[in-house]
Amino acid sequence: MLKKTCIHWTSLQNIRQCILLCFLT
Repeated sequence: MLKKTCIHWTSLQNIRQCILLCFLT
């Protein structure tokens, strides 16, 4: 669920942060 949500609001500029958050959470 978290991963899907993360990818949902993921942006080319925030893709790195998104991935980090996905892995951290």
